Amino acid sequence: MVKRGYYVCLIFVVAIGLLTTEVYSSNWYDTAMVGMEVGPTGAQWGYSNPTDERYCAKMDGARIVRMCVEAGCDYVVLWARDGDYAYYDSKILPKAPGLKGRDPLREGIEEARKHSLPVIAYCVVQQAGHYLEAHPKFAMRDLQGNLIPYRFCYNSGYLEVMKQIIDEILSYGVDGFHIDMIDQGFGPPYGCACEVCKKLFKKRFGEDIPDHPSWDRKWEKFLEFRYETSARFEKALYDYIKQKNPKVSVDFNYHGNPPFSFEVGQRPVQHGVNGDFITGETGIWGFSALTVGLNAEFYRAVVKNRQRVQVAIQRGVRMYHDQTTRPLNDMRWELLTLFAHGSFVTMVDKLGFDGVLDPVAYDRIGEAFREIKGKKRFFYHRPYYEVGIYFSSRTRDWVGRENPFSYFASFLGAHKAMVYQHIPWGVLLDENLSLSQMKDFSVIIFPNAGILSDKELGIIEEYVRGGGCVIFTGLSGCYDELGNLNNYKLQSVTGCKFVGKLDSLDNWISLDTKDTELENSISKEIEHAKIQEGRYLNAGNVPFLVFGPAGVFEATSAKPIGKLWAPYRTVRQMEGKEGTDLPMSPEKVVGPAVFINYIGKGTVLTFACSPDYALGSEYSLPECRQLLCNAVRLLHPSPPIQIFAPVFVETVVLYHPEKDGYIIHAISYPSPPQTIPQKNRPYVLPALIEDVPSYTLEIITTNPIESLTVYNASTKLERLSANRYKLYISDLHEVIEVVHPPSN
Repeated sequence: MVKRGYYVCLIFVVAIGLLTTEVYSSNWYDTAMVGMEVGPTGAQWGYSNPTDERYCAKMDGARIVRMCVEAGCDYVVLWARDGDYAYYDSKILPKAPGLKGRDPLREGIEEARKHSLPVIAYCVVQQAGHYLEAHPKFAMRDLQGNLIPYRFCYNSGYLEVMKQIIDEILSYGVDGFHIDMIDQGFGPPYGCACEVCKKLFKKRFGEDIPDHPSWDRKWEKFLEFRYETSARFEKALYDYIKQKNPKVSVDFNYHGNPPFSFEVGQRPVQHGVNGDFITGETGIWGFSALTVGLNAEFYRAVVKNRQRVQVAIQRGVRMYHDQTTRPLNDMRWELLTLFAHGSFVTMVDKLGFDGVLDPVAYDRIGEAFREIKGKKRFFYHRPYYEVGIYFSSRTRDWVGRENPFSYFASFLGAHKAMVYQHIPWGVLLDENLSLSQMKDFSVIIFPNAGILSDKELGIIEEYVRGGGCVIFTGLSGCYDELGNLNNYKLQSVTGCKFVGKLDSLDNWISLDTKDTELENSISKEIEHAKIQEGRYLNAGNVPFLVFGPAGVFEATSAKPIGKLWAPYRTVRQMEGKEGTDLPMSPEKVVGPAVFINYIGKGTVLTFACSPDYALGSEYSLPECRQLLCNAVRLLHPSPPIQIFAPVFVETVVLYHPEKDGYIIHAISYPSPPQTIPQKNRPYVLPALIEDVPSYTLEIITTNPIESLTVYNASTKLERLSANRYKLYISDLHEVIEVVHPPSN
């Protein structure tokens, strides 16, 4: 356990909320690395049976803390309130029936004080059960006035109830609050249109709340009303807690990143900066294996200076409450990925129905935590980013609308390409975009960023004129602020004009390596561009599928490259009698595939197609990844460091904190093949990681390498030249330190 200096306070204040907690030499979250959130299983969905005394009958707060201490936790998050019950002696909420006269929160805090362990109270806002049932006046209502189950309205007066609950928990002397489920639902029906919200909306905008998603100016006001409501509620809770005790930390579980969209009521930045630090979740259960690192970097893009973020993961195989324990190597992979990306991590454990702990889980978690702490010196250094991946919340809301994955696919696909190709990447967000942030990246990809404001365009143009390089894909800049196809805003930057959107997703491009050096560079390692003339009957070069949105563009000042093809449509398809879910073959050329334009000291590369979307779709061809990464390398041909490794390996590059060089984390994901799924075939959940892989990795730097060292004794090194090494690695995680000679 990481020890902290503290003073034990022996002064007890009777007034609720003023009980003095231990005074730490710094905020607990400034130095914490690993912790656990421990809570019950059985009432998480609400409306459980309040007479079932089996539930939580053996829940023991002191034992929970002791197990967390043995596992090496730096803090513990104890379940205090969910949608149904309190897990302490509450005068406001019903108490879990099996607890009877016992108080796990008090037990846990008393035990934690013996170990100088900060205790954070877990407190749910939404997902209500018995309390909402007894107080329907607080319920959220849809646009027709119908009650929305499990959801409180934030404008209803429920805030005062939350303050009373906070007062009760503060009286225990907790060190912080983790406040979960600050959402307005995860899909339709949308709210809130209760009488209170109707009056507030009318006062704010001078008109009535819309009665359906109209996607016009009125709906824009309603979305803004929802965003303001969530932010106001978060800030009110934060201010109230700090007023009661400024030393108590406050964090809110965050839902501003994919797969979440407008329905949750959160924007990426607006709702990620209202606590002392940002907390988000990850895991295969809701996000995928690949986006473990993406979530961490997304959260870091929200906060100032990309500081440390907290990420929660689960010990269960598929979900928080499934009562299973993952293999050690599966836990190691996720933990090490998150720490490489600058996180501190909370492992979530859900007790059995009766409140019993699983000791096997704590043995494995403790072993994984000890490895993390043993590698502490390799984490939390400044990241080296080569490519920025731009996320547009306005495009998410107004182009994606009620199908946000029509936008997310491009963002996720661009990330996938960079990870698979081992190009160091970071995230940029439209809400806090600045020129100084852009300058941290050599190349910035705008993946189908359909809506770009005049402010954004001004910053982008200044970045490019100063020497930056930009990639636009698909229909970037083709929509107005309400998500309607409109005048193309990027012509002065891209050097091409927008003619129209293709009504197909199964679009194709062809490239010819003989045409120009630029075309040869963009088609590197793409076999279709190298087929000898005459082997393909329809053209000199074989087109390949780039599934996703595409537009027809014409060059003004840009250099056009390659050809964009529209697909065949059968007669029945053209008559609307047959679907177009499966791609058809290419029929005709409709325009260039790529455009390159030079502005000032910088370069803009525009794809008329969407290789990023393709990589986020079911047609994720390696050629699409190669195409996008070739574009990056064309714009930035000589990065200071390049890494070559299998696609199941993720690499994270940090600047060395003491010398001229880098710390490289190589984390593999060797998930074995899976069998036929029981449902939703062919969508297969990945198998758990049990074994460690063996693979080779090469590093090339522009400067000579003075020394290269690794963490694992099993890794073998082979020096190939003054600036090139080959490594033979046999573990899930390796740390590589690259040091260059001192500059004169």
